[in-house]
Amino acid sequence: MAIDEEEVVSGKEESGSKKPIFLIVAVLGAAGLFAAGFFGYNMLMKGDDSHAPGAEGQPTAVQAAPAATEDAVTEPAAEGTEAAAGGESAVLPLKPFIVNVGPKADRYLKVTVSLEMNNKLFVEQVVKEADASLAQAKIRDQIIRTLTREQLDTLLSDRGKAKLGGAIMQRVNVVLKADNVKVKAVYFQEFMLQ
Repeated sequence: MAIDEEEVVSGKEESGSKKPIFLIVAVLGAAGLFAAGFFGYNMLMKGDDSHAPGAEGQPTAVQAAPAATEDAVTEPAAEGTEAAAGGESAVLPLKPFIVNVGPKADRYLKVTVSLEMNNKLFVEQVVKEADASLAQAKIRDQIIRTLTREQLDTLLSDRGKAKLGGAIMQRVNVVLKADNVKVKAVYFQEFMLQ
């Protein structure tokens, strides 16, 4: 009988001692998963400035001038164009565009565009005059006309967005030809179809 009591007592001690260890391992495992999730999320969001303070308003020139990637539509520069047209290139940030699209114009497209221009002085003047600028009115008009002509399926693909950027560049360059200014690249900061 003494042996049975010892087994029972030792069995209770073993199961009682396993419970705190299991609890500690579970808490440490949960903390490890939380830490891994936190760092994984931050690594994925690295470079996404949409969550940064101040990113809600008009994009700044620094935000508006990403390195040329496949998201940007660029045109090869002609020799001597920049020197004759007022120096180095600069980015012209534009206010967001909201237009109706679709076969029945029942969908909305909100897009924020920045244009890399070959003339820094021209960009500074347009930014300084803001909404009173005739050049900015011409640019916005051509972009709106281009956006409303596009088909929904075109707007959804990367190839369609590249084609849209090329069409914007071509149409804006036509209206700015008299000012001896040229769009070198089109950057989409925001592109939302609803």
